[in-house]
Amino acid sequence: MLTSYPAALAGAPRRAITLPRSLTWLAALAYSAGLLTAALLSGSPKALAATALLVGLTAVFVVRPLWGVVSVLLVHQSADLWADGQFDSLAGLKLNLTTGITLMIVVVGGAYVVENWRSARRAPSLWPFIALTALAVVSLVNTPSVTLGVTDVMRLAQIGVLYALVYSLVRSRRDIELIVAALLIAVLGVIGVAIEQTINAERSSLGMFQFDRATGGFPGPDALGIVLGVLLCFAIPFALGTRLVWRWLLVAWIAVAGVALVGSYTRTGWLTLIVGLLVIGVVRYRILLILIPVTLAVVVLAVPSTVQRFNDLNQDPAHEGHYGNTFSQRLSLWRTNLPKVNQSPVIGHGFASIGEQEGSLTHSDYVRTVVETGILGLLAFLALLASGVGGAIGAVRRTNRLSDDRVLLATAVGGLGVAVVYVLASADSNLLTKTVMNGAVWTLVALAHSTSRLAAD
Repeated sequence: MLTSYPAALAGAPRRAITLPRSLTWLAALAYSAGLLTAALLSGSPKALAATALLVGLTAVFVVRPLWGVVSVLLVHQSADLWADGQFDSLAGLKLNLTTGITLMIVVVGGAYVVENWRSARRAPSLWPFIALTALAVVSLVNTPSVTLGVTDVMRLAQIGVLYALVYSLVRSRRDIELIVAALLIAVLGVIGVAIEQTINAERSSLGMFQFDRATGGFPGPDALGIVLGVLLCFAIPFALGTRLVWRWLLVAWIAVAGVALVGSYTRTGWLTLIVGLLVIGVVRYRILLILIPVTLAVVVLAVPSTVQRFNDLNQDPAHEGHYGNTFSQRLSLWRTNLPKVNQSPVIGHGFASIGEQEGSLTHSDYVRTVVETGILGLLAFLALLASGVGGAIGAVRRTNRLSDDRVLLATAVGGLGVAVVYVLASADSNLLTKTVMNGAVWTLVALAHSTSRLAAD
C-alpha cells in the first residue's frame, strides 16, 4: 500500500546516487588543469578568481554530483549575465564564467552521463538532443563563423547534458525540492533589480521608449519575461498542489516574480504563461481556470499600460521613442531568412550563420533550426519539442495512477505546462542556445520526466 504523503516525507526511501567513476574523475582533472593553465597564461586576476570558483564547483560535483548540479544552478543565472563581457582573451578565445560553466557541464557532466548511460538513456528527450546537437555539428561545415558556431553548439550540448544529469540524479522528492529551490533562489537578484526598475522607471538603455521595461540585468526585457514566465508556470502548480514546509515562501516568490513579469512588458512571457497555466488547469488544478481571469482583470485595472502593450500590434514598427509593433519586425526577419533554406536544404547554412550574416537573430527557433541546420535539423528540433510534451504527459498519467505523492504529481503537471510554454515561446523567441532560459526549461522538464520513474518506485 502506498504511504501517505506526511509519513513518506518523514522517511522517504531513496535510491543511492551512482558516484562518479574513473572517466568522470579523469575528465574533471583534465578540465581543471586546462582551466588553470589558461588562467595562468592570461595573467588576469579575474580569470584566476573564476578558475578557483569553477574548480571548486567541479570538486563538489565529483564528490556529490547532485549538489554539484545544484551549485551550478545557483550561480548560473548570475554568470550568464556576464556572457557578453570577458575577463580576458587567450589566442582569440574569450574567457568568461559562462564559458567555463558550459565546458564543465559538457566535459565533466558528459563523462558522468556516459558512465551512467543505462539510466540516462531512458530520458524521453535525450535522443532528440543528441540528434539535434549532431546535426548542428555537421552544419558547421557551412557556417561563416566557426568560432561562434562551435560556441553555440557547446551551449546546446550543455543544455542536453544538464537535462540528462537532472533526470539521472533525481532519486526522491527531496531532490526535486532541492533543484526547484535552487532555480528560484538563483533568480532572486534578477527579480529584485527588475522590481527596482519597475518602481523607479530608471532605464539606461530603454528609457527613451514609451514603455519603461524592466530588464533585471539581462541585455533585453524579453529574456526576463520569458524566464519568469517559465518559472512561474512551474511554481504556481507546485504551490497549489503540495504541502511543503516552505510553501508560503514559494507564494511570496510568486508574488514578487509576478510584479517583475508585469514590469518586463513582454507579450511572449505573458501569453505563454497564460496558455501554460490553462493547460495545467485543465489537466489537474481547476482553480486556475478561475484565478487566471480574475488575476488578469486585477492587473489590467492596476496597470492599464499593459493593455497598451497589445495595442502596439496595430502600430508601425518600432522607431525612436516607441516600441511600436515589434511583431512586424519579426515577420520581416522570417521573410528574409526562410528563403535561404532552398540554398542548403539538407544541412543548412551552419549554426550561428544568421546572426553573423544578418547582424541580428531570427526571433524564432523554428526558423533558425531550418535555416542553420536544414530540414533534418528542424525535424530533430520538432522531435525534441514533442518528446518534452509527450514525456510530461506520460509522467502525469503514470504519476497519477501509481502514486498519491503531491510533490511528484505537481512536478509532472508543472513540467507539462513548462513544455507547452517552450513550444509556444520558441515560435517568436531566441531560446535554443540561451543557457539560462533553455537550461531552466529543460531542468524542469527533466524533473517532470523523472517523476514517471519515481512513481513506479
